Amino acid sequence: MVKINVVVPNYNSGKTISKTIASLKDQSFSDFDVTLVDDCSRDDSVLLIKDLIQNNKNFKLIELPKNSGASNARNIGSEMSKGEIILFTDSDVMLKRDTLQRVIKSFKENPDAHAIVGLPEKESSFHNLASEHFNLRVYYNYINLPKQITILYTSICAVKRKAFENVKGFNTQMRSEEDPELGFRLTKAGYKIISYKELSVFHHKYVSFMGILTNDYKRSVSRTKLMLREKMMREISKGKSFISTPKDQIYSALLMPFIWLSIIAGIFFPLVFIITIFLLLIFFKLYFNYLKFISKEIGLIKSFLFFPLLIIDMTVVDFGVFHGLIKYLTGEHY
Repeated sequence: MVKINVVVPNYNSGKTISKTIASLKDQSFSDFDVTLVDDCSRDDSVLLIKDLIQNNKNFKLIELPKNSGASNARNIGSEMSKGEIILFTDSDVMLKRDTLQRVIKSFKENPDAHAIVGLPEKESSFHNLASEHFNLRVYYNYINLPKQITILYTSICAVKRKAFENVKGFNTQMRSEEDPELGFRLTKAGYKIISYKELSVFHHKYVSFMGILTNDYKRSVSRTKLMLREKMMREISKGKSFISTPKDQIYSALLMPFIWLSIIAGIFFPLVFIITIFLLLIFFKLYFNYLKFISKEIGLIKSFLFFPLLIIDMTVVDFGVFHGLIKYLTGEHY
C-alpha cells in the first residue's frame, strides 16, 4: 500500500484547525501520517493542535521560529515526511471520510499522473455574499477544467514525492499563487497533472466583502507577474483560460476600464450613457453562465446581488493587474 503524507500549514487558524484535524482522524484510509507546520501563529492554534494530536503517533507538529509564508511551511512539512505521495490541504478545510482513499483510487485510475487536483464543494459554511461568491467561483472554475491541467490547487491536491522534489517544491518568494506556479514548473518538467472532480472537500472559509476585494487584488498582482513570466499573453489573446480563470472572466476584467470611462464621460455628455448600458450588457453576457449557475445554487433573487459585486471586484482586479505590470516592468520577478 502506498503511504500518504498530509501536509497542513497553519497560521492563526484557531477557529478552524480542529475541524481539519477531526476530518483527518476520521479517514477510512489508514496508511498515512500528518505533518502540521505552524508558521509562527499569534493565536492559540498551536496549543489547540498540541491538545488534539497528543498520543497520536500519526500526527506531528513543526513550529517555525518566524513567519515565512505557506510555501516555506509546505516545503518544510514535505521535507520532514516520508510518504510516497504528498497531499496538501489547508487549515480551514474539512476532508471527507474517503478523501485519502479517493487519492489512491485516482492515482490507480491514472497511473501516468504525477499530481491529482480536487476542488471545493459548492456548499459554503457561511451565507454572506462574499463567502458564497468565493466558494462558488472556485468550484465553478475548477469543475469546468479539462481532465489534464497545468496547475495545482493546494486546498486539496496530491503530488508524487519524486516529482515534487525534482522541481524543488514551492517557490518561497511567492505569498500568493504559489500553487499554480508549481503546477507550471511540474508541467514544464514533463509531469502530468490530472483534474479529478470526484475528489472534493469542504472549505470552511469566511470571507468579508473587503476580504474578497483584498484577496483578488493581491491575487491579480501575483497572477500578472506570473502571466508575464510565462509569456502567456498570446494564449490569452487566443481565448484560452489563465490558471483556472475562464476566458469570459478575463475579458470582463479587460472591459471594466471602458465601462468606467463611459460613466465619467456620461457625466458631461449624457448620451454617452447609451454606450455604458451597451458595455454593461456585454459584461452581463460574459458572466451569464456563471450567474446562471449562481441562481441555481442560491436562488434567482440573491443572484442579482452578485452583479454589482462582480463590477466592483473586476474593478479592483484591474488595479491589481496594473500594479503587477508596474512591478514586473520595474524588475520584480519570481
